[in-house]
Amino acid sequence: KILRADDREGAHLYLLKSGALTLELSGAGFPALDSSGNDARKDMEDLPWLLAIGPQLVSRAISDVELGLGVYQAVSSDFRMTRFTGQIFEAKSTFFWSGKWRGWNLQPNETGFIDGRLSISLKGASRDLQGLYYDVPLEKSTTARPAFDARAGHLSTDVSYFQRFKTGKASFFFGLGLSLYQWAENKNSPLHRSDTNMTALVGLNYILGGCERPAVPQEDTSGLINTIRRKNEPF
Repeated sequence: KILRADDREGAHLYLLKSGALTLELSGAGFPALDSSGNDARKDMEDLPWLLAIGPQLVSRAISDVELGLGVYQAVSSDFRMTRFTGQIFEAKSTFFWSGKWRGWNLQPNETGFIDGRLSISLKGASRDLQGLYYDVPLEKSTTARPAFDARAGHLSTDVSYFQRFKTGKASFFFGLGLSLYQWAENKNSPLHRSDTNMTALVGLNYILGGCERPAVPQEDTSGLINTIRRKNEPF
């Protein structure tokens, strides 16, 4: 079982497992940006869609704490041209907690469930990826937007908080994300406009139906490489 998904930790594709350490395949996506609607990038090229995918080494040696180191290859595309656009490097710590609560009494004798997580991560990026967002070519420079050549280094410090309350098939959740750029390598770029970005989410979820089979326990999963090795072992 190399692929595991549940409604608490999301989906994981395991490449290799050894004790408390796992090597997983992970990734993230970033939306495109129309430069015509952005004052800082006016008359510059639009920013393409970006997908970053790669291995992440994860340690779960401490109960309810997950430590991860990841290296992700970025690929950008405007659906006319697709190209490799550098790498993202991440060090991340996530703290999990869960417990019971009395619920909303939607059904007799039902028990509620509460869980949450707090994540803190440091991200760095290669010259190519930093340049995608922070470079100002000489031909696109103006008096208010001087030419700028981005450098590899620190990209952002990110803090996120997520909390969920679940009773039966109904869930209420909220989250908050904070990205800090005070220490970003290219904060002096004229395209850098804010030291802090904040996002929030709140929602309700109701499961109409689903697979009756429970999620595979974490300890019963195996890495893809482990599985291949076992198949190649002589009887």
